Amino acid sequence: MLARYAALVKNLRGVVYFDPSEDVEGCLRWLARRFRYRTVGVPPTLMRSSFEKKPFRQLFYPDESVEELRGLISETLPVSGEVCEALLLASCFASPVLVLGENAAEEMRAVAVDSVISRMKMQARDWKLHLRIADYTVLDLYEWSTENALLLWIGEAGEEFKKERKKRIEKDKKRYWRLERGDEVPWQFMLYFDVALLLAEHLGGEELSRRLASIDRNACSALAIGCAVLLSEAHIE
Repeated sequence: MLARYAALVKNLRGVVYFDPSEDVEGCLRWLARRFRYRTVGVPPTLMRSSFEKKPFRQLFYPDESVEELRGLISETLPVSGEVCEALLLASCFASPVLVLGENAAEEMRAVAVDSVISRMKMQARDWKLHLRIADYTVLDLYEWSTENALLLWIGEAGEEFKKERKKRIEKDKKRYWRLERGDEVPWQFMLYFDVALLLAEHLGGEELSRRLASIDRNACSALAIGCAVLLSEAHIE
């Protein structure tokens, strides 16, 4: 299992999320062309036979504590099990979520904590650059935000905890300054997610600490500040 995890996380460029009832084949073909030499992860609940070829690979829970955390989140937050799985696995594999289609985007917006707006008409080179920047968003925030999430276990997820995580996101948004330079009708390029922040806001410090007591702290690997790039046929080239 550890060897599989190491091989996947080294080459992973994103974790897809979509509504199975929506036609997203155009987006999937675009991803297959864009990442033909890399790997795109598929959450177990979305896996189907058409993903049994490169660049798509089924993901898995690297630690049982993450599955236990998923149960707590599903009970606590207004989020579907499928969205929860995509967000937690994207964190565990230190990758952005790649959201395909408008239905999935609406689901994700419901639990996002911030967003990045674009005014550019994105060409292939622009997508290449900003998908790479989204990777850096995840990687640069990962170590700090997962270690900081350990405060949830000891009941110290108060106002300072929330303020600091929001501050990190606001600072990170400055990476995307190029997207402001166009004259297109503004559209959402990316969403920010912070499951740890949402848990702190919904449950509070002591109650959350009590409910996390039975979950191993390795689950903090699923509580990084993350992001999701919104892909639709209206904006991809």
